[in-house]
Amino acid sequence: MSTHNNVLKLIGCCLETQIPISVYESAANGSLSGRFNVTSDHDGAQHQRKPLSWQSRLKIAREIAHAILCLYTAFSRPIVQRDIKPGNVFLDQHDVAKLTEFSLSISIPEGETHVEDDVCGTVLFLCPNYATTSYITEKVDVYSFGSFLLELLTGLKLHYL
Repeated sequence: MSTHNNVLKLIGCCLETQIPISVYESAANGSLSGRFNVTSDHDGAQHQRKPLSWQSRLKIAREIAHAILCLYTAFSRPIVQRDIKPGNVFLDQHDVAKLTEFSLSISIPEGETHVEDDVCGTVLFLCPNYATTSYITEKVDVYSFGSFLLELLTGLKLHYL
């Protein structure tokens, strides 16, 4: 997984501290969620960011779809990310989209169709079926990817739609 071009690469980690520390490759252009709305600088002045072009939005959608496909097919056990949202997509210096934040991820054992676990993730991106049954399948990511696409294509946060 860490070799896929659209997954933010984990360079190393330190488990010798009270709180584990992870070191990832640089994502110079920051989180995708920071590209949607008005931003504030240190003085509190607000600035409207230049909207992403349609070409950029479609490129990002395709790149994250490829990252998700990798999670499902590159290993003997599919990995469900469980929290696909603009805040978990970073852009590198060339605006290549990188999926990150795998702390909620879970793999589905071979021969099984689902895993049952505590419901977690970001409420607005949470699959309703998962929220009511606690069953984790690939459908959990399909739903959150659809919500991700809605934000990406409209440029608006879900709570405004």
